[in-house]
Amino acid sequence: MISYMSSTKSPTRSLKPVKVSEAVSQYLQLKQKQALREPSLVQIRRFLLMLSSEFKSLYCYQINTAMIEEWLQSRNWKRSTIDGVLAKIGPFFSWCLREEIMNHSPLKGILLPKQDQVEPCILTPDEVLAY
Repeated sequence: MISYMSSTKSPTRSLKPVKVSEAVSQYLQLKQKQALREPSLVQIRRFLLMLSSEFKSLYCYQINTAMIEEWLQSRNWKRSTIDGVLAKIGPFFSWCLREEIMNHSPLKGILLPKQDQVEPCILTPDEVLAY
């Protein structure tokens, strides 16, 4: 076990030294046993494997908010995709907290890009009548 001091100056807490790739593997095994819809499981697996590939040499406790923000920006995803990714990887970080692999979630305080700017669809009178 290693000791890690959080940036909030809370007391030192012993954390399990688990590499990101190992934690992702353990979490995916756990999710596989749950009665999840297959599309959800596929998305969870896909995004966590991307995360694992990016941070594979790090211990989970070493990942911080800035690293996650940089990773999301490097993917050139739209805001709606980022929201979906965070929804799928968020429970992984919550699990890491429960398992004492991390002492804070790097998703807390994450700065998200502005909402996608979608051009409004303006229908002609004939298009409105067609509906």
